[in-house]
Amino acid sequence: MNLGSSNGFAGTAPDGTAISGPQENTRIIGNYFNNCNQCIEFFTGTNRNISIVGNVAENIRSTFMIDFGTNTENLVATGNSLSNWKNTNGYVFAGFGFQLSSMKGGAISGNTFEGLGIGVYSSENANSDLTGLTISGNSFRYMGKSVSMLRKATVSAKISGVNITGNTCYSNKYSAIEVNGSGILISGNNIVNAGVDG
Repeated sequence: MNLGSSNGFAGTAPDGTAISGPQENTRIIGNYFNNCNQCIEFFTGTNRNISIVGNVAENIRSTFMIDFGTNTENLVATGNSLSNWKNTNGYVFAGFGFQLSSMKGGAISGNTFEGLGIGVYSSENANSDLTGLTISGNSFRYMGKSVSMLRKATVSAKISGVNITGNTCYSNKYSAIEVNGSGILISGNNIVNAGVDG
């Protein structure tokens, strides 16, 4: 499936793009999303070899801009710009950029996140494994948190083999990066003005 380029989605439907799986070799390239409930949502089946490249997403109405609520294998997400609106007091810190559920193999690199609650997120209650993910070379500015990927001790699913390297995290209201699991590498990130801790 190919979607792009230069489509405009301006709040005309609950989701800008809702993809029912399973899908293989899906490419979402060069689209503009504004004021959508969710911009891109994968919601059934196992989706393999997904490319999300060069999209702009602004002013989300719901929780997740790009929602992988199902099994995902081999994701490439690069060159995307995800931002939320400002009010008179500054950024609203609302919405999440990428929501990851079950993922095996992926790279989120060279993206820009601004004014969101969390840039890359995986719920501590998720009952799915997340493994083999690289988050590198992204710019996170004026965020609640840049990266938050946790699992509760009571949840059997685990996070493993995650590399978080070479990102810029500027002005986070809370922690810039929080993750638990095994085989985690956090290296070469530039973290400035994190509210609680690095």
